[in-house]
Amino acid sequence: MKKEKRSRQYLSFIAILSALALFGCSVSGENTSGDTTAPRVNSTVPIDTTPDVALNGTINATFNEAMKVDSIVGANFSVKVGGVAVAGTV
Repeated sequence: MKKEKRSRQYLSFIAILSALALFGCSVSGENTSGDTTAPRVNSTVPIDTTPDVALNGTINATFNEAMKVDSIVGANFSVKVGGVAVAGTV
């Protein structure tokens, strides 16, 4: 019985230590300030509702905070018109 209790204590200690290691470490350069608010678009070129924009034109966006360049990819960035995604490349 004593051996079983000690074994549980050991496993509990390892579990807590593992959790601390997992949640306490971050990759260098990652945001560790706890900012979970999505960035907002401050401005775009061309501006919203501009008529006769070239279909092959470039869209530029300025955000309210610094962006990690490698985070702006097609999987998590889209352009929509009236809720419908517009085809293009990021």
